[in-house]
Amino acid sequence: MASKKRSTADRDAELETLTQQIADGVAKVSADDAGEWRKFLDFAKGFHTYSFRNQMLVYLQNPNASLLAGYRDWQSRDRQVIKGEKGLRILAPVMRKLPFDQNGQPIDKDALKNYAKGDVTWKRRMVGARPTSTFDVSQTDGAPIPEPPTPTLLEGQAPEHLWDRLAGIVSENDFTLSRRDLAAEGNQANGYTDFTNRQIVVRTGVSDAQAAKTLAHEIGHMLLHADVEAGDLFAHRGTYEVEAESVAYMVSAKHGLDTSDYTFRYVAGWSRRDPDAVIASADRIMRASRQVLDRTLDQNIDSAENQQRAEKTLQRSQQQEVSAQRVQERATHTAPTQAALSAERHAQMQAAAQQHYQQNMQSDDGAGPRQYLDGRKLGALVAGAAIAGYATKEWTDLVDHLHENGYTDDEIMAGGLGVETKYGTVVDRFRERITLPIHDDNGEIAGFIGRAPDQRDERAPKYLNTPAVDGFNKSETVYGLHQATDRETLKSIVITEGPFDAESINAAAIDQDRTDVLGVATAGTALTQTHAEKIAAAAQAHDADIILNFDPDDAGQAATQRAIGLLPHDRLKVAPAVGGQDPAEIHQNLGAGPLMATVDVARPHYQWELDHHLDAAANLETIPGRANAIDNAQPIIGQAPEHEQDGLWRTVSEQLNVPIEDIDAQVQFSRDDAPIDLDHEQGHIDRSAMTVTDQLRATVDDIHVDASQLLAADVEDPSPLLTREADTDHPRITEVEHETQIAH
Repeated sequence: MASKKRSTADRDAELETLTQQIADGVAKVSADDAGEWRKFLDFAKGFHTYSFRNQMLVYLQNPNASLLAGYRDWQSRDRQVIKGEKGLRILAPVMRKLPFDQNGQPIDKDALKNYAKGDVTWKRRMVGARPTSTFDVSQTDGAPIPEPPTPTLLEGQAPEHLWDRLAGIVSENDFTLSRRDLAAEGNQANGYTDFTNRQIVVRTGVSDAQAAKTLAHEIGHMLLHADVEAGDLFAHRGTYEVEAESVAYMVSAKHGLDTSDYTFRYVAGWSRRDPDAVIASADRIMRASRQVLDRTLDQNIDSAENQQRAEKTLQRSQQQEVSAQRVQERATHTAPTQAALSAERHAQMQAAAQQHYQQNMQSDDGAGPRQYLDGRKLGALVAGAAIAGYATKEWTDLVDHLHENGYTDDEIMAGGLGVETKYGTVVDRFRERITLPIHDDNGEIAGFIGRAPDQRDERAPKYLNTPAVDGFNKSETVYGLHQATDRETLKSIVITEGPFDAESINAAAIDQDRTDVLGVATAGTALTQTHAEKIAAAAQAHDADIILNFDPDDAGQAATQRAIGLLPHDRLKVAPAVGGQDPAEIHQNLGAGPLMATVDVARPHYQWELDHHLDAAANLETIPGRANAIDNAQPIIGQAPEHEQDGLWRTVSEQLNVPIEDIDAQVQFSRDDAPIDLDHEQGHIDRSAMTVTDQLRATVDDIHVDASQLLAADVEDPSPLLTREADTDHPRITEVEHETQIAH
């Protein structure tokens, strides 16, 4: 027993030693001298199947290593480790079988007893690491090792098939690839990656080798940075460029391309990050490089163990890739290459697609999507309302169905339901997605929006829309608005950021027997003038309020401000935020009653604008700052009915700690050069212990919503939750704060 304890202690001690060696190695190769990082990449390209940590351990122990294998593995290759040679210590994974539920989430061992046997899937997962030995070929002798052929490339030449295989990786990740004359467009870059439109562009007029290296660089961005916020891409440009360029360097070097032009300009800034962050970044580089090399190297494509995966990858790229040449041809031709699809034929085909998607949803393939919708409290979409469908993961599931119903490939593409591959075949646009139909003004299905499951590859877009075709344009179509036509009792049109938020509003309205509320949304685009005009027309026809209920984040608040500028103001309101949650999250976490409460307590747009303005006002500790805030509040308050304006100015007085008579004077003489004295002693309030929000909530004319009561699952009528503290001309709803943890 003592021996086992010593063995465990020795192993733990060695793990600590190896971990420290990795940290020391990171400090060395990420030093300001970019040559050290390049030297490490030259070594690492030979071991792209190894993790970064093991690459580093081998590099530190034997920087000249070229081919590694375990003791028994060398024997199986008719080679023997030379007597006295010391193994290179690396970290081997410790694997265990762990339980997962039907959603792919791990199950805690204490909760396992609560699951039925058929609801549990056991998967092997890494749970730790242990030290082990490996040996370089230089430490062995015996049968010769066959060398893979190395292509001899002419200047500017790229290896055969490299471009096509890289292009396959692009299409495999739902990006498109095109070649353009960027210089003619005023862009001096060799290429760029557009995450918004999911496309990679490589410039024309460069050698095949340069084009391949540029494409490898952009693929590095695609694989590593698809989920990075635009602001972070700019703020951390150095780190992301090091990552993408490192991927391109390893791929290029492994394929024999000239790498003398790689400079790694940003390594100095990258190296000043926390060592753990550098290790994490290096891990990402190696994983992305491995992913690219596994799909592009001949020895990987041809090896028996990878043959099946290579065939699947090739098939996927052939099926999904849209030929850039064909796209350019269609874009530049003045005459259409195929017959236009009539409006009637378009609507018929969309209806056929909807029927097929609904059948998929009710089949065994739809079990997971149905469970997902139930979890989001949207089960009505597959039961009562029954509009949700499911596009399976098969490449031609819908295309085959439409062929059987007499639709041609040209019609399927013209209707936005198919994508043409490089080889002229047509595959489904929507795959492995919950689908919702988008109707036109006449109530006919014009297109679809598809949501990917949460467990799908995170690089895939969460939402995918029908593209712009003759029968559908997302900039002109409002999701769900067609339902307003038959709603005689409609009193509130609630605009949300996406269809699933809109359907959460509708599901909550059904649950609460509220036929007066309708949720609508844009689909994959910001609110446009055309959207606003259509919503305004529907509201006017029903004498209904228009209520904005966008996400509570900065982007949602900016969208709210923009929408206010597009929509008519006479019946325009803004719903309050609830604990930083969007409408779908409120519905899922709090229930139908609290979500309907946000509709009922929505307040006029000018009250939201005033609060937004005062919260964002700068330099309020100075006289000019307060004077500027008052001046800028005037056009906002001027939008309110005259009988409410005094109450709004009292809100400004309270928040700015300026007596109301001084504000009256400032408003009266706002065009004069001399500012009014806003630092009056009379009525001065000590703001040192109160935030802006605290002061707003301290005003005597607030109407408060009790968040703890909203959390109650049985809340059906929100009106008792509203208490008027004073009878004023300015009823104001404060932002609802969600201060209670929600148990799942």
